[in-house]
Amino acid sequence: MVGATETNLGDVRLIRVQRHDQELYGDNSRVLIAQLLKAADNALLPSRQAVVKGTVPHPFKMRSAVLFQTVNPHHGACILTKAQSIVGLGFRTEEDDRMEQEKAATKAGIPATTAPKPRKRSVRSKVAKTLDPVCAVSFQDVLNDCAQDFESTGNAYMEVVRDVDTAPPGGVYHLPAPYVSVEVEDATNYHYSIQTHDGQRRFARFGDLEGLRSRLGSRQKASLTSEIVHIRQSTAMSRHYGFPDWLAAVASIELVHAMHQHQYDFYLNRGVPEFMLFLIGKKIAKPEWTKIEKALQAQIGKGNSRKSIAANIACNPDELEVILHKMAMEGKGDAREFSVQSDTLALEIVSAHRVPPLLAGIMIPGKLGATNELPNALQAFQLLNIAPKQHLFSSVLANTLGNPEENGGLGLGEEDFTFRTILDEFDLGQMDTTARMRTPLAQAQAEGRDTSEGLKKALNDPEGAAALVGRLLSLGLEHATSNGH
Repeated sequence: MVGATETNLGDVRLIRVQRHDQELYGDNSRVLIAQLLKAADNALLPSRQAVVKGTVPHPFKMRSAVLFQTVNPHHGACILTKAQSIVGLGFRTEEDDRMEQEKAATKAGIPATTAPKPRKRSVRSKVAKTLDPVCAVSFQDVLNDCAQDFESTGNAYMEVVRDVDTAPPGGVYHLPAPYVSVEVEDATNYHYSIQTHDGQRRFARFGDLEGLRSRLGSRQKASLTSEIVHIRQSTAMSRHYGFPDWLAAVASIELVHAMHQHQYDFYLNRGVPEFMLFLIGKKIAKPEWTKIEKALQAQIGKGNSRKSIAANIACNPDELEVILHKMAMEGKGDAREFSVQSDTLALEIVSAHRVPPLLAGIMIPGKLGATNELPNALQAFQLLNIAPKQHLFSSVLANTLGNPEENGGLGLGEEDFTFRTILDEFDLGQMDTTARMRTPLAQAQAEGRDTSEGLKKALNDPEGAAALVGRLLSLGLEHATSNGH
């Protein structure tokens, strides 16, 4: 709300200048955790209990989870980093396998094959060449959207369009996770319902198109032309839906939200009067008072800070006393506190995502930010976070689009759905050497230095290596002497 209110208290006029009230993140009637989470449904039943038929409610608000990317920059960076690491590099090709074999042979001292090497590695895999023609843009574009949904909601849905189970796919599309619900039919059968602008539609599980048509009856046959490939982040909290792995960061994201809102309000209202002006004695006439009020109002808003007011009032100086109190606050303490808390909360958010801080744009000083941190962090990130998710994507795709019994003669097998990894793209040894070198990289390259051979003095220079060993031995002797040994 913007403006001022005037209150008449007998001979006293009181002006209250109201602050701007503009919500930075939309509806603030509920906190973020309440907007995202809701009471768990009763779908998670022990296997011995009866199955609850009908629509299974979402265990959390997936639309809010997707929009969370716009609330916090570190959260958004982690979502995109993980999604791109899972599928962004595409599937492995024959050239990838050949280059890896040659690299391993060279490392072992075995002569490489005499077969001609490709000029460059192919960027299009067999999967891409097969499925790109049935996608609106490309199969990689579909995968990118699915991976982003997977990291945001723990669920990724891919729509496969074909007329009958025995036909190859005629179209593959990304299906936004917030629009998909599971419909339980009985103890063994279920399908998916999709809410669209023109009503609700039913989609079958991949490979169950004809079965669902027969179970739902003739009235549903004409509309059943699509199947769903569901990639679910495994969780013990729901039988039918996945859960994202970053929900523990909601409280930290919410606190950052509140801090940003506080700072935003501070700067939005930074144009509050620099002072309070008291006119005691003679009552100011209405026209003059209106002018003073307008002058105070002119102090409100961005860009109006540090303005002053000058007034000429026609009266006897003995009848009017003017008192001015300076009220402005610089807010320097708030800025320092904001910086410290923001750094702490940023680390909490990336910890919940299990993403190395450097990949989220966070620099850590001291020992934790050592030169070899990134290579080590990338290896742990790939092996403990990304690799299991790539295995999950590959397994689901291999059992659906890569299953010869279900894909209608598509010509793809499970071996085709193997993803490239970030470790395939990085030479971690060379990266570690470059980070540790004292000589600038440009200078080393100009001198003909091969960074793939490691650190020069430690590995390639015998005198340097001997000096290093001698120094370590001397330090050990000094330590032993100082301890009385």
